[in-house]
Amino acid sequence: MIFSFGISRALGFQDSNFQVYDMEVKDNQITFTVKHAEPARYICKHCGHPCDSYHDKESIFIHDGFWNMHKVVWKVERMRILCHRQTGYRVESMPFKSPKHFLTLRFVDFIEFTLCTKMMTVADVARLCNLNYGIVYKIDHDVLIRLWQNAKIPDPINIAVDEVAKDLHKPYIASCQQYIPQAIEVADSFHVVKKLNEVLDECRKELIESSETPKAEKKILKEMNWVIRYKQENMSEKNLSKLDQLERLNEPLYTAYLHKESFFEFFTFKPGEEKAAGNFLDEWVKDALTVPINAFQQVVGYITRHRDRIINIITTGRSSSLSEAINRKINVIIGMAYGYHCLHYLKLKILQRCGIIGKYWTPEFGPILPQNQT
Repeated sequence: MIFSFGISRALGFQDSNFQVYDMEVKDNQITFTVKHAEPARYICKHCGHPCDSYHDKESIFIHDGFWNMHKVVWKVERMRILCHRQTGYRVESMPFKSPKHFLTLRFVDFIEFTLCTKMMTVADVARLCNLNYGIVYKIDHDVLIRLWQNAKIPDPINIAVDEVAKDLHKPYIASCQQYIPQAIEVADSFHVVKKLNEVLDECRKELIESSETPKAEKKILKEMNWVIRYKQENMSEKNLSKLDQLERLNEPLYTAYLHKESFFEFFTFKPGEEKAAGNFLDEWVKDALTVPINAFQQVVGYITRHRDRIINIITTGRSSSLSEAINRKINVIIGMAYGYHCLHYLKLKILQRCGIIGKYWTPEFGPILPQNQT
């Protein structure tokens, strides 16, 4: 009796019409036999009306997590009663069972908590809890919907589209001109620098493939792949020595590198200095035309075509760093799951990863104990 009372308290059967009658340990599983406490009463699942008798019964198995590397299962007697209020046969209420799965409520809360830590994928939690992937997926989907419904979203003060930071991709430009022609088009500084590095690498490849470049010089140029990508102020002594070697070896590529380095001065201009920034770009383009490498002329045309959009970087001080970070998160989410079949579920996972929902997770199901009981 004392054993049964202690186990019942440990499993959370206080103030309920169930209690533990037996425990069996076999292999890697612990099975608790749960029956009705005396005097037996059966509560209608739909209306809450108590009954003293039942129509028939069956034994069901409810998973309750794991304990000391053992899988815990409850073998519960479930009755079907004749409820006069419902005028039909109804399954009795079980306050400890999940309404959608053969799992205990506290086990569902544990799964939700583990998923909301964002440290494990659905597949990882399914393996940890030794459950079917589909069950854990449904639990995750349900908790995300609940969190989204309860999320506190501040009311917007202003809604407007007046600035667009972008990577100057041609379809992107055409789309912006079609749908938001009133927007200020702002080039993203990251993509501008990325274009400079890509063109500089194309210059290196052009010199390697050139028949006029000596064979010994080609070998050294191959080793300059990452050297010319670094900013000079961030170079180690080893890379600085390689840069000096490049100056002696191939002056055109070294000149192209110096032009790339001088372009960073453009980003030091402040709002209100757009005229000076424009003059700087014009002078830079004029000097860049003297570089005797065909590939380098690509960046000259690139900056000439997007001159106004690049100057808007100074005017607005905007960049697409936030959207780039969100895109990176989305790619990580999709990569971790190897794709999503449900677009709605993917949107909820993005909101969760970005901190919009799930920041303050609380269990859906309250404890069986009354709130005023100590």
